[in-house]
Amino acid sequence: MLFVEDNVIWRALADPTRREILETIGRQAATTGEIVEHFSNRIVRTAVMKHLDVLESARLIRIERIGRTRRNHIEREPLEAVAAWLEKRVQGHGNNLKRLKNLAETKSEPNKRL
Repeated sequence: MLFVEDNVIWRALADPTRREILETIGRQAATTGEIVEHFSNRIVRTAVMKHLDVLESARLIRIERIGRTRRNHIEREPLEAVAAWLEKRVQGHGNNLKRLKNLAETKSEPNKRL
């Protein structure tokens, strides 16, 4: 069972490089070498490997080992749970803003005498 409140997920998603890795393999599974190549002008292989380890520990990716090749696949379920959690909070916040707007509009109407 996935607990969205699990800090390991949020820590993994907090890093822009890890988010970019997720975007990359979200389009199509990629080998570790392909991911390293994607980042070759910015970070070294060992750094990419550490990012992949963090993503795997957070259950955001699944690594399929075929011989010496590691094929990285995105795990959609945890990301969908995060998205649902965020959507619920955004909707609740939107409802609060609507209530505040209605209250402000009601208070700004002149008092009517019967």
